[in-house]
This record gives sequence, structure tokens and C-alpha cells, in this order.
Amino acid sequence: MVRELLLGPKRFKDLLAVLPAMGTYQFEVGDECFHVQATQGVVTAHSGPAPVAADLLVECDLQTFIALATGELSPPRAVRRGLARIRGEPALFARAFNVLNFSGFARKFELVPAT
Repeated sequence: MVRELLLGPKRFKDLLAVLPAMGTYQFEVGDECFHVQATQGVVTAHSGPAPVAADLLVECDLQTFIALATGELSPPRAVRRGLARIRGEPALFARAFNVLNFSGFARKFELVPAT
């Protein structure tokens, strides 16, 4: 669900602009896991864990991920409050959520329990 929500074609072009030219970024959001790989100017998203050690690993719950993506919570504050854990450079974490930012969307996000 999270991967489909956040990783559209335009976002991949934006990722190229702010993330290093090559790298692997893994997101563990609640029970969901996906990773993004950037290699030689191509960015792809994949379900599941990265096949190699990720340059950045982000772990958080869905509510925190949405707060980060909507700009309601900054990456440094999420780490300071213990809402997100990262492995990798804090600057990569901040840059990733500069791209995965939905603060301009008119629609508000709402968490709805799965049935």
C-alpha cells in the first residue's frame, strides 16, 4: 500500500535530482517493506527488502511515514522523538522525504483500519 501511494513516475525523476546517482534505500513501514534502487540514472522501486545492504534504512509506523510525507513531521524530529529509526546518513533521510513530500496535496490523508 505505501509503495503504491508514494512511488509514482514523477517521484522517481525527483528522486534522481536529490539522491546520489547510485544507491539503495529501504523503507520498513509497519508490516510493509519496499526499497528503491538508483543505478546509472535509473530509479526503480521494488517490494520487499533490498537484495544488498541499503545505503539508507528507514523504520517507522504508517502514521509516522504519512506525517513525514505530508511535511507535518521533519525527519530530524522523527528521529529525535523516537518515531523513526534510520541506518545511514541523516542527510539521505532528509533528502528522501524532501522528494516523498505530499504537503501540496489538497486531499488529507486518513488512516483507515484494514478489514
